[in-house]
Amino acid sequence: MAKILFLTCSAGTGHTMASNALAEECRRRNIDCKIVDCVEYMNFFTKWSFRKGWIFFSSFVPQVYGNIYKLLQKNKFSVRIIRNGYKPLFKNIKKVLQEYDPDIIINTHPVGAIISSLWKKENPDVFVVAQSTDFQAISALSHPEMDMLCTPIKESKEQFVKWGVDPKKIFLMGPPVRHSFFEEINKDDVKRKFNLDLDSRLVLIARGGIGSAVSHTKKIAKGIAGLQHNVQAVVVSGNNKKMKSEIDKLAEEYPGKIISLGFVDNFNELLFASDIYVCKPGGLSLSEAINGNLPFIAFKAMPGQEEFNVDFIRKNKIGYYEKKSSKVVKIINKVLEDKSELNEFKNNMQKLDKNFSPAIILGKILNNYEKKD
Repeated sequence: MAKILFLTCSAGTGHTMASNALAEECRRRNIDCKIVDCVEYMNFFTKWSFRKGWIFFSSFVPQVYGNIYKLLQKNKFSVRIIRNGYKPLFKNIKKVLQEYDPDIIINTHPVGAIISSLWKKENPDVFVVAQSTDFQAISALSHPEMDMLCTPIKESKEQFVKWGVDPKKIFLMGPPVRHSFFEEINKDDVKRKFNLDLDSRLVLIARGGIGSAVSHTKKIAKGIAGLQHNVQAVVVSGNNKKMKSEIDKLAEEYPGKIISLGFVDNFNELLFASDIYVCKPGGLSLSEAINGNLPFIAFKAMPGQEEFNVDFIRKNKIGYYEKKSSKVVKIINKVLEDKSELNEFKNNMQKLDKNFSPAIILGKILNNYEKKD
């Protein structure tokens, strides 16, 4: 049976979560698999850039970050430039590749795609897959060595084709959503578990704890608490200790209206029990919302791929995007008064193709791997 190596990067959480979702499916099938975080093999400066630097630039000088991103997307030589820059990292990870000797490499981050393309030049029999975790085509995934490229929508497929990727190698799938997001959930049971009001509408606020988004999230939660509706705001801060501390204070100020949670391993339950999802427009967050038919209010989009995700939300009429916290609160107030728009968003989500299942994605990868011989 094939051995599968996942190459990801712990820059944000989405790339790692996508790898974890597919690795979980591997274990369900008793397939030998291993996840490698490329960041762990970087030098100090590069590691800092991936874990801290991009957060600083995207949060505090977003125009600079956005211009660099767009330049790399448009420059036809960007893939070659970036690839050459990562050759030292390839040397660091090469020992892992040699020892594990995978049959299939699945990449959930562009850096992984670069590393695996360099490996395939030396080991042509390895089957290399790129799994996009955003709705935009990313130029750094368009390596000629890729045997298979998975992307969510036809617009991104068309862009990859323009960049020279063989359309036969491109499949409309992903990003992979964890198995728990496909389980049937009883809303009342979830509300009882988290001591929530059974009769209240639920607004879920999550993954907003990057840089200045902490204050933005606080304003949204406080605004919801002041609405003249039977509504509760549940804020999931994850591992962001600063945000958790700030929201804890708000929860004390507005008992029963704001609920503060840190890291939760059953986030899927909260999502399915909610009426509205307020979140940064990351690819995986958007996929989870679409999979659960949960109307999406996006805020604080990062320049680049998240801006494209916002365009996708607007084009398909599945939610809103606002930069100002006060306008987010006004939207929430409006849709709580009139359910018709929420119902329209849900209906539009049901019409979208939903190829987020890790079982389907891994199955297609294995089928194509078997066919290559």
